[in-house]
Amino acid sequence: MNRLDLKALRIGLHGWWLGNPLVYKPGAADLGAIARELANAGAASGTLVLSNAADADADANANESCRDHVRAILILRLPEPPEQLGEAAASSIAEVIEGAFGHPCVIHEQWEIALRDRTPPLPVCQVKVKAHDGVAFLDMRLDLGRLSAMEQVSDGPAAALLARTDWREVLLARVLHALDVRLSSLREH
Repeated sequence: MNRLDLKALRIGLHGWWLGNPLVYKPGAADLGAIARELANAGAASGTLVLSNAADADADANANESCRDHVRAILILRLPEPPEQLGEAAASSIAEVIEGAFGHPCVIHEQWEIALRDRTPPLPVCQVKVKAHDGVAFLDMRLDLGRLSAMEQVSDGPAAALLARTDWREVLLARVLHALDVRLSSLREH
């Protein structure tokens, strides 16, 4: 498992609401329990609980030998219903992936984001939202290994991004920025 570069991620999130504070628990078995514990202890809205792991199971659809997974749970204390938060997150993630990788995305039921130009559509992210006692837990599971493996076989627009050693952190920061903007616009209406 390649650990995330927290310095790069913190620089990418500096000055933004989402992702501050940041709690990193690489390889955590139950990230949801950690997020709930932090929320019960009074963690601020916007706290990001983050983990990553490498999955050595081969995936027959993409011929991958190892996939890099990042799981990010945002602790949100907002009045918006979970459905609205899930839709905002899925739309933000799809928008960032389309912009970074140049592949159109489709959002399936239960906020699964998949690359539409693959047959069948290739899932790259799953969003879930659970609410409890006035706190929403926005759970995003990104399959970064699948994205990077897909782009290594083509000269797509992601070449510059993937050439960076901190491309995972940059992509995650872009997702959080897009979601931050989208949630801000929801609160204004």
